[in-house]
Formats: sequence, structure tokens, C-alpha cells
Amino acid sequence: YAPKRPEAATTLAAAKGVCSKLKSEHYGNLKGWRLPTEGEITKFVRRTPAAKVPPVYWLKDGKAFNTKTGNSVPPLGNNARNGRALCVSG
Repeated sequence: YAPKRPEAATTLAAAKGVCSKLKSEHYGNLKGWRLPTEGEITKFVRRTPAAKVPPVYWLKDGKAFNTKTGNSVPPLGNNARNGRALCVSG
């Protein structure tokens, strides 16, 4: 399960903060909100119209996933200018 709209998060810390907030609020009556794995974000990107997919998502392992190239890379200085947090529970 994931929120309908990813939130802007230009740093890894900000992305983790988005998920922590969902976790503390028991958003959707779910616990354990976290950043997704590369496999989870890949599934999400495949099911979302290309025009609505932000260019970069933060991953659980601290890497940034580039939706244009389909690759994950360590971000330079833990910053991703167009980064987004998409939290999953499970």
C-alpha cells in the first residue's frame, strides 16, 4: 500500500521523515511505513502513467532510483534535487 501522491524530499533524511510521520500517525491504519525497495518502486513505476511519475525516488537502502533510466545510484551527498518519498507498509 502506498499513498496516492509521493511527497517532495530532496534529502534522504527528509524522505525518511515522511515515512516516519505516516508511521507515527498509523496512516491508513497501517504500521511499519518505510521507503520502498528497488523492486517495489519498479512495480509502482510500471503501473503509473509515465507523465505522472516523478524522476527520482528514494529507496530503503539510501540510494536514489531514477525513473528515466530505471537504475538506482548512490546520490551525491545524500541529495536528489527532484527526489520524492513514496512510502510503503508491509
